[in-house]
Amino acid sequence: MPQDNHKRKFLKPSILSRIVLAASALIPFRGDFSPRIISKPTLYPLNKKVIAAHRGGTERHPENSTEAFEDAGEHSEEIIELDVRKSADDFIVYHNSRIKGRAIKNLSYQNIKKLISYHVPTLNQALQIIKKHNKVVIIDIKEKGSETKILKSAKKILPQNKIIISSKNPESLRIIKETDLKIKTTLVVGNSISQIGNLIRTKLGIVPWKNIRYSSADYVSIDGKFLNPLFYRNAKKGNIGILVYGLERAKPIRAALQRPQVYGVITYNPSKAIEQRNKLKT
Repeated sequence: MPQDNHKRKFLKPSILSRIVLAASALIPFRGDFSPRIISKPTLYPLNKKVIAAHRGGTERHPENSTEAFEDAGEHSEEIIELDVRKSADDFIVYHNSRIKGRAIKNLSYQNIKKLISYHVPTLNQALQIIKKHNKVVIIDIKEKGSETKILKSAKKILPQNKIIISSKNPESLRIIKETDLKIKTTLVVGNSISQIGNLIRTKLGIVPWKNIRYSSADYVSIDGKFLNPLFYRNAKKGNIGILVYGLERAKPIRAALQRPQVYGVITYNPSKAIEQRNKLKT
């Protein structure tokens, strides 16, 4: 019995806090929404919708692998998206924070290569591939604290107009803009319980203006299942370009590409997306 009471003691505040958090999502933002960095979002010239290979694409090779980036570079995707994490001695291209139960931050690059069956590139190695194929890169920063170092590494290899920095953290994007205002950035709408407020706003079609303006992001990257007419209207009103991810089937990809405010799609199946984009021209 004492053990059950102990559990209930901690359960009630948890439930209450989640209810309050969810309810707060329905309340309009208040306060000063002015960005700390005074800049109006300006999009790249949009001659056609762009297709980004999500983590290099997974049609023929493992995600975030050297082989995937080479393959995407040899085909007609304009953009290659990748994830970056800090290992014990380098920046590596990998999505999760752990490999076989071991934290990446505690592993050397040599140890990481021994734990994975495919070629895991360092950030510099992946960027050299992207440079060779003359592509644009979306660098998704997975952790706070290394923003300026990552940007510095990218700018040593690629010109400014070939770099887009992505993050779920508005603070990380603000740091990027403070470092170089010309670098394009995209705020990723999260899907964790800690961001339930943003999730509900997004589902309702309400762009998280406060976070976007605080970060001075040029785009918002959003899961396609959250898109609806109200979201498109609000994004247009705020001059925010949309990058859609999570769409892998032909029909929803084509529907997203038909929207004027959509800059492009980030997909694991870039060849399918290119095929749908080509059909829109006919």
